[in-house]
Amino acid sequence: MLHYPGLRAVLLAVLTSLLLSGCAVVELLDAVALNPTKHREATGVRPSTLKLHRTLLVADLHADTLMLDRGGMKGIQQRHRYGHADVPRWREGNVGLQVLTVATVTPVPYSEPLNGGWILPNAQWVLAPLQGWPPRTWWNSRQHALHQAYKWRVNADGQALTAIRTREDLAAFLSANYRNTRAGWIPKSPSTQPVATVLGLEGSHALRLHYLDSDTQIATRVKEFRDAGFRMLALTHRFDNELAGASEGSRRCGVTPLGHRLLREMERQQMICDLAHASSRTISEVLETYPDLPVMVSHGGIAFDACKGDEAASRLLSVDQARAIAKRGGIIGIGLWPEVLGEAEPELAAQMIKRCLADPCIGPQHVALGSDMDGSVLAAFAANNWCMLTEELRDLPEGTLRDVMGGNVIRFFQKHLP
Repeated sequence: MLHYPGLRAVLLAVLTSLLLSGCAVVELLDAVALNPTKHREATGVRPSTLKLHRTLLVADLHADTLMLDRGGMKGIQQRHRYGHADVPRWREGNVGLQVLTVATVTPVPYSEPLNGGWILPNAQWVLAPLQGWPPRTWWNSRQHALHQAYKWRVNADGQALTAIRTREDLAAFLSANYRNTRAGWIPKSPSTQPVATVLGLEGSHALRLHYLDSDTQIATRVKEFRDAGFRMLALTHRFDNELAGASEGSRRCGVTPLGHRLLREMERQQMICDLAHASSRTISEVLETYPDLPVMVSHGGIAFDACKGDEAASRLLSVDQARAIAKRGGIIGIGLWPEVLGEAEPELAAQMIKRCLADPCIGPQHVALGSDMDGSVLAAFAANNWCMLTEELRDLPEGTLRDVMGGNVIRFFQKHLP
């Protein structure tokens, strides 16, 4: 404790200055380096497409928007000139359901894990202090994840965001905000209604299971995250961890013994397994070993053609993997960023979607959207301009278009949420 009022005042002023300047630095990074947008305006969209788009329920399986405060704890409810997504832009883009994914470690590619999941360098160690997050979140991935879940709950007030934890929550949200017609779910008031949100974890290293011994402790830790609102868990992010190999990892191994203990507990507690970022061996082992575990790929793509370079290959499923996930009843979110598409262009995303639809072993019921907005990527467009993708998909039958843009995601959660 400091006993000199003058010194306390100076230190307070210094800390306040650092936090304010830190927020400005994060804002600049967000706008210029972390989350740029290829097309800032929705060009080439016909009025008839806009009219159709306003009747859609758009559902996106992956956005990392909780990672950045943008104006404070409730900054997500304000419209911003930078980044990809916030409530006003989701509403403008007719987004009815958004999966908000929680990332806790952002390493350079192929970093080796240290001490059961610690990665150097980690951009989150910089972003959390600069944004004024509690010190417990700065270097502890579990606390970092739970803080983002807390922020989600604060904003899920039923006016801006609605928290979806159960099938009953989803049914109530749809009943209040959509008309269930023969064509599909039609929004009642798209410019003012709340956005339904499901919480997912991008990398289960954040559970910090390597510090636990018994299955009872693992069950308690999974329940802690379940109680915090998480319904989707990805085993890995961009590096191998103590649970499984990652597609960008240095070893790209399969599921570890600890990972199998987690998967069994996820099955027991009705959690959904997100196979995004998982290595080929991990995907195969999960599909073969856990037939009752709901699976999806929240964001990525499919390698219908030969991949150019290891970086592209790491974020693309093989055609056989995509077919196996579809056979299991899973859905695959097609991304909007260059590592998946080659270039961040709506036309290229539409082409990949159409190739999925044309494959009889994937088909129209298993294709979805997985933008990775606010995930430190160059996005084809921001959340208010999903109509650009609708324009590129206008030649599809209307029912198929509605399924891809959101219907498949709604049915998946209606079936697999607890």
